[in-house]
Amino acid sequence: FLDHDARLNSYVEKLQPVSQQFGAIFSIKGRVIGLELFDSQQTCQALMPKIIRSYALDAIDPGFRGAQTEHGQQPELFLRQIGKAATHEAKAVGEGTDLRFDNSSGLAGGALRARDRIVHLVAFAMAEPTLGSSDRVYRRRAF
Repeated sequence: FLDHDARLNSYVEKLQPVSQQFGAIFSIKGRVIGLELFDSQQTCQALMPKIIRSYALDAIDPGFRGAQTEHGQQPELFLRQIGKAATHEAKAVGEGTDLRFDNSSGLAGGALRARDRIVHLVAFAMAEPTLGSSDRVYRRRAF
């Protein structure tokens, strides 16, 4: 992060959340690679700079290729894939229930369900499903 701080800050400045925004779909090199969705616009605005920096690191990485998936450049297909994905549940570390995408879904990620709503949903396109791929989401965000 320190080596690329100015460049990452440029992404954050140019990708400011707009009024009423609750999340975003991200693409790199013409491919949809992920989604972040929150239960409130305040949470979205507070966390978006950190999230943008994370995706921006992938965008500036010359070796980043992203997943070659069937949804490609089409956000609608990516959203449908998320809607159809099977999940498994576990008690969350804090409050609520942790929902993780099944490894066969072609996605990594999941959601935190608490107080009768989805608080945060994150999904990444995977080139090929692998055992434990959902765990990548939490390591990726821990910077």
